[in-house]
Amino acid sequence: MDGEIRDILAGIVDVIAEDAPPRTAHEVVELPPIEPVETLVVAEGPLFHVGGVSTCLDDGQLVVRGLENGKALVEGIVLCLGDRSPLGRIWEVFGPVRHPHYVVRTSSAASLDLGTLVFAPQTEAAFVDAEYVSKLRGTDASNDHDEELQDDTDDETTGLLDEDGFLVEDDDHHER
Repeated sequence: MDGEIRDILAGIVDVIAEDAPPRTAHEVVELPPIEPVETLVVAEGPLFHVGGVSTCLDDGQLVVRGLENGKALVEGIVLCLGDRSPLGRIWEVFGPVRHPHYVVRTSSAASLDLGTLVFAPQTEAAFVDAEYVSKLRGTDASNDHDEELQDDTDDETTGLLDEDGFLVEDDDHHER
């Protein structure tokens, strides 16, 4: 009887392992707790317009769409509303450097309307060096370890494979 139960459990573990999404070696699987907005301090001084709320997610995250042709702020900057009410820290920056989007982890996302204007204190602002990033050809700034999952259907070769998965060559025997 114990052997049967062990076999059943082993089968369940195998199924769970097969259904797990692929991950990189340094991928953050579990996010740290959201920093309570009550503990965040918005620095004194003038504010500058960063963008507007474009998405509010159920898990306490919101996406702020940065201004077009604006400078991209670095992660960790505290964002706030026009009345200096803190929203949260920038958790992630994505999109083009000259039209950034920010993921902010917050405990107040549910109470915000789409389009709500978002600001940052000028004295705390630190920006991504767009000139430096633009010189890094082929980078997507995936993370400190430059890890990405390997994809068998790379965008550059999709459609150039025959039905057996081999790269198709043209008449001059060059790979397309």
